Amino acid sequence: MKTVAQLFILTFMAVPAFSQDFEEIVKVVADDRETEDRAAWSVDISGDFAIMGAYGDDYGASPNMGSAYLYQRDGLDWVQIQKLSNSDQESYDRFGWSVAIDGDYAIVGAYGEDEDEDGANSLSKAGSAYIFERDEDGVWVEVQKIVAADRHAGDEFGSSVAIHGNTAVVGAHIDDTDEDGLNWMYHSGSAYIFERGADGVWTQTQKIVASDRSPGTEFDPDHEDWNDRFGESVGVWNDFIVVGAPFASKAYMFEKVGGVWTEVSFLTTAETYWLDRYGQDVDIDSTTVMVGAYTEDENSALLDYMKNAGAVYVFNRVAPGTWNYTQKITPADRSVGDHFGLSVSIDGDYMISGTHQDNHDENTENDLENAGSAYIYERTGGVWFEIQKLDASDREIEDQFGIAVSISGNTAIVGAYQQDYTPEGTDYQEDAGAAYIFTNETCPAVSSSQDVVLCVGESVTVGESTYDAAGIYTDILLSAAGCDSTVTTTVSFEAPIETGVSIAGITLTAELDGASYQWIDCHDNSPISGATDQSYTPTANGEYAVIVTDGDCSDTSSCTAITTVGLTSNSLQNQVSIYPNPNKGEFILKSNAGMIGAQLEILNDLGKVIYTQSISQSQEVISLSDLAGGVYMLRLATDEGLVIKKVIVE
Repeated sequence: MKTVAQLFILTFMAVPAFSQDFEEIVKVVADDRETEDRAAWSVDISGDFAIMGAYGDDYGASPNMGSAYLYQRDGLDWVQIQKLSNSDQESYDRFGWSVAIDGDYAIVGAYGEDEDEDGANSLSKAGSAYIFERDEDGVWVEVQKIVAADRHAGDEFGSSVAIHGNTAVVGAHIDDTDEDGLNWMYHSGSAYIFERGADGVWTQTQKIVASDRSPGTEFDPDHEDWNDRFGESVGVWNDFIVVGAPFASKAYMFEKVGGVWTEVSFLTTAETYWLDRYGQDVDIDSTTVMVGAYTEDENSALLDYMKNAGAVYVFNRVAPGTWNYTQKITPADRSVGDHFGLSVSIDGDYMISGTHQDNHDENTENDLENAGSAYIYERTGGVWFEIQKLDASDREIEDQFGIAVSISGNTAIVGAYQQDYTPEGTDYQEDAGAAYIFTNETCPAVSSSQDVVLCVGESVTVGESTYDAAGIYTDILLSAAGCDSTVTTTVSFEAPIETGVSIAGITLTAELDGASYQWIDCHDNSPISGATDQSYTPTANGEYAVIVTDGDCSDTSSCTAITTVGLTSNSLQNQVSIYPNPNKGEFILKSNAGMIGAQLEILNDLGKVIYTQSISQSQEVISLSDLAGGVYMLRLATDEGLVIKKVIVE
């Protein structure tokens, strides 16, 4: 007979008002589903993303390599966005046996994997896990394979995983050695902690084991393994880690103090014992821990014996290092063999627990053997109340709905790894598996963020708002589903472009090197055809500017006035003559002796210099026979001024 530790009598409490009912909004299946993939053996959800493990997925003739599927919320719907597999997949890796997701990080366990992180040192079922991160394009990319530093054959590292922020925890439930890799104790179990550094690398920082790990040397002929199995389940939240050890009938609480994870508490009750499978699954959110005991026999009042009906136990942190047992939870319609507590998940004031062998629906009717169910609980005034039982809309015998559960905000996901049909009720594939997503939001809020980098002078419009200054802005829009959509926009600006222009004579030069250029006539801001060099020499008086393009940004210089094109005294102009003119591209330039040494330039109609020569005698023969017909400008810079002459080539 079990000792009564605490008794919660709620009979005379006022029944609180609860949130709106959770409704099934979608059934998701793999787009490449096959027989015995067993998708949704493991599930997790975080915000707008959910992950579903399919450890039995095959690749060709290679069985049970495993995979995982990612889904993203789209209004009220959820759509498959990606299939994940391990980069070094092999038969019987069972990648997807365990999954976890938090923000832009996901971890997938492959307890049957044999090689180390370098694909070497094969040890049968030593196990591994794989970290995926969501990149800037929204693609989930495998960034690292992680293994235990003291790996051994048969450890099954990756049998359980959890991730929160920059911390990941991986269980190795049948590891035999202590935190130093010593003191062999058969299947006592362990867990490994990995932390993400500033360089993005996940590094093992500690191995943890139970302080009272048992020798694990006694067996019962009716049971294969009765050893502690520390690491059968793991959970992490900031500086708190909980680890389940179902055959020790305990969960263990660790807190990070001074950079070291230290065991601070046994999460136990006097009423449980090792056959309850207490700690088969655990979860933590903030300062609340849920511990499942799926073969517990008595209800929350420690009465009404029903073999293997199951229970969930609640613990709360009341002081550093102190976690108190506060409540035992059992469903109102519990039955023999339901296995309530096999799977548990908590987020805020909601908890969900699966009963994968429950037979009857939410109305205690329509018995279907092992169809399965799940229960939602809500915390009010510090006490957890059952608010709803969830069933699959297309429940069938042996679906095992509730084998895995997860909840995030107002959305829950429930796995049914032996479900056989697509959402349309067609394409029978035995044990292909499916997951069901529920929400109590009739119009779930959607949040998104965007980083916008603008050029100087630009602006961005979000909804009805326009932003032309750097800052962080929030707008609430209407999504495609008709729900509020919060958009956070971070606006920043590229550095201003240098648009200075220098002038030498009548030649203009943009001061920024290595850019692209387009000179324009400021009279009508029209681009000058072909004037795309860094320098430009006008052929007529006027005002000119340059558009400078550097990278993705462009800016326009101030206008510069040119007033000296062709302006010299008549006497100076008369000292220079060209004949014949028109000509065929060859002509004689005649000038007085004082112009010897002056620089001669020929410009085309775009103002581009196409010919230069220094005057060495008073009568020079200029040969431009390869020029196309047209009007060209001859420019002669002398000490007395600038001489401009037209040259007509026929």
